[in-house]
Amino acid sequence: WVQADLGWLLHEQGRDADGEPFLRAALPVLRARLGDDHLYVSETMQRLGTVCTGLGRTEEALALLTDALARYGTLPGHPVEGWIACSGNLATLRWKLGEREQALAAYRAGHARARESLPADHYLVSIGMTNLAWMEGELGHLEVAVELLREALALSLANDRRADAELQQKR
Repeated sequence: WVQADLGWLLHEQGRDADGEPFLRAALPVLRARLGDDHLYVSETMQRLGTVCTGLGRTEEALALLTDALARYGTLPGHPVEGWIACSGNLATLRWKLGEREQALAAYRAGHARARESLPADHYLVSIGMTNLAWMEGELGHLEVAVELLREALALSLANDRRADAELQQKR
């Protein structure tokens, strides 16, 4: 899994083209050593899908993210946080493909699951609100966007997550 971590680190540095070969090479190795149902296989699929999105390989990204999301939702040992993050990655891809309403519906579903499955002070709840507010705003749902940002800001400030709060204040 060191290859997968290296690939993801390169992605986080904005170097998708450099990270992609490491993630691609890691996937069959993880399947062979840990078994196809292992969390690291799902996580690597999600990460490779995200990198493929960044590289403009949308069909491959769509297949990887859709498969990873299904795995997060059905396989044992796969945390809800992984499902929520993967759902967000898939919604972002659909947004980039111009499937705005489908992306919004997917992001709303992910946010609803975060709110019902995670503590109110979990960072994924307020970050999800911020991302959902952006989509809502882009589609002209400004009152919904403002309300989401106000709530996200209040959660972030209440839980002393200053970086989150600064982002929400900017938006």
